[in-house]
Amino acid sequence: MASPVIEISFDLDDTLICHGTQNEPLNFIQNLFCPERLRLGTRELFKKLDKNGYRLSIYTTSFRSKRYIRRIFRLHGISVYKIINGDTHAKPLKARGGTFAKIPDEFGFDIHIDDAPICPNDSKTSTKVFLVTATDSWAEKVLAEILSHKK
Repeated sequence: MASPVIEISFDLDDTLICHGTQNEPLNFIQNLFCPERLRLGTRELFKKLDKNGYRLSIYTTSFRSKRYIRRIFRLHGISVYKIINGDTHAKPLKARGGTFAKIPDEFGFDIHIDDAPICPNDSKTSTKVFLVTATDSWAEKVLAEILSHKK
C-alpha cells in the first residue's frame, strides 16, 4: 500500500519572502516581473521536497492574488500545488466564527512552515507547525524537520 502524500504549506511574509536576507537570484527580465523575491534556499528546498514526494503549497493571510503568488514561484522555477490567500482563508474563518491566525488543518495541510506560531482559539490543530526565523539556516532546518516527521 502506498503511503499517503504529505502536504506542506509555507507562509510567505517573513518566511519565504524576507526583506534583509539573501534572495534567490533572478535574471534581468525575471526581475521586471517579480518585485518580491524568494529567500535564498527556497528553490533547492522545494526541489528536494518535491523529489521526496511531498505536496508543496503556500498559505498566507495576505491578500495577494493567487495568480500573482503563482507567478512569483514560476519565475523562480518552482511549481506549487495549492495556494491559500487571505480571501480563501477568510471563508472557513467566518464559518467557524473564530479569530484564528491560521488554520492549516482546515485546508488539509499536514505540516506548516511559518515565522510565527499559529494560535487557534481552541489551540487544537492536527497540523505540525515548524517555526523559522530570518536568521536561521532555515532551508536545512526545515528539510531535516520534515524528513524526520512521520505521518
